[in-house]
Amino acid sequence: MAMEALILSCSTGGGHNSAARAVKDELLSRGHNAVMLDPYTLDPTWKAAHVGSFYVFTAKWFPYVFGAVYHMGMRLCRLPITSPMYFANRKAAKKLGEYLKDNSYDVIAMTHFYAAEMLTYLKRKGYDIPPTVFIGTDYTCTPFTMETQCDKYVIPAEDLCGDYINQGATREQLLPYGIPVSRVFEPKENDIAALRGQLGLHSDKQCVLVTGGSMGAGNMKRLTAKLIRYGKENPDTQFVIICGTNKKLQKALSDKTAGNDRFNIIGFTDRMNDYMAAADVFITKPGGLSSTEAAVTGVPMIHMSSIPGCETRNLRYFESHGMSLSLKHISIEKALDRLKNKQERTDMINNQHRYISSSACRICDLLEQMAEKSDKKVS
Repeated sequence: MAMEALILSCSTGGGHNSAARAVKDELLSRGHNAVMLDPYTLDPTWKAAHVGSFYVFTAKWFPYVFGAVYHMGMRLCRLPITSPMYFANRKAAKKLGEYLKDNSYDVIAMTHFYAAEMLTYLKRKGYDIPPTVFIGTDYTCTPFTMETQCDKYVIPAEDLCGDYINQGATREQLLPYGIPVSRVFEPKENDIAALRGQLGLHSDKQCVLVTGGSMGAGNMKRLTAKLIRYGKENPDTQFVIICGTNKKLQKALSDKTAGNDRFNIIGFTDRMNDYMAAADVFITKPGGLSSTEAAVTGVPMIHMSSIPGCETRNLRYFESHGMSLSLKHISIEKALDRLKNKQERTDMINNQHRYISSSACRICDLLEQMAEKSDKKVS
């Protein structure tokens, strides 16, 4: 019997939405009905229209302010207080409550902490809420996650359980399944030469893929300048730089690399999986989703500087498990030279496959089980 599932996300960067879509696509492939919703869009106010862009703007242009707020949250979550975000989301929660009264679901999954706060508010106000699953998309427990009241918490890895338990989780609540990514990132037997031809790349040159995430974050101009110098000394290397939605960055880098056919400057693309499959090395900021997608694909990874907060923890996790090199500890030139070594590349890919896998299938199994056990409907 088809299940009615609601998947809540929030447009604070592309990762949360990508994880939500991975779960939605898996549910649809099984014949279920799945709706993906940003709850802020239910509230036609300034906040609904700008909460995502404000979050991205702060993280991109004022990363140390963003980091200071994050670390303050880490300290405050150890105290017996309710987070400011719980109160800030009350209005959006009420709109979500109205939506749930008009739309019945068997289960709700969410890939963003804000949505979990909204559902917690509704539960405390007596709303009849179906089984809920929170899906973590970073390799840490973000501040105040465990003040929310979800039935289950899907987290990226077993060795992160302690982070959640320290914030108040019980071991029974935690399911270390991993982060959900789209099936298109799963390893395939690709004809790399043909794939590179489709993407307009040289088939006979090493391919270095670079991205600053969906918003083109990180000091991409400075990094590109270093890659230009590296490319002069390594004519067997080509570069693909993806700027996401940052059109200003795309133009600046296009101007900087004009006339150099070994540099491909791209804006937003829906073929990220193909670029990863075609790449020999992937340079990226340590976003939870992009790093997981790369690890599932199996591409050697170099992490650039992180936005203080969750990305700092993501970088630490990947580097400590031998799944990436960090530009915090090594220059880009030395990192690229190291990853020319076949054994180092093989070891890194093996570690990625050892520690990382997509959880979309297991999450959908869980949602089916929870819906079957409960006949609870929103009313």
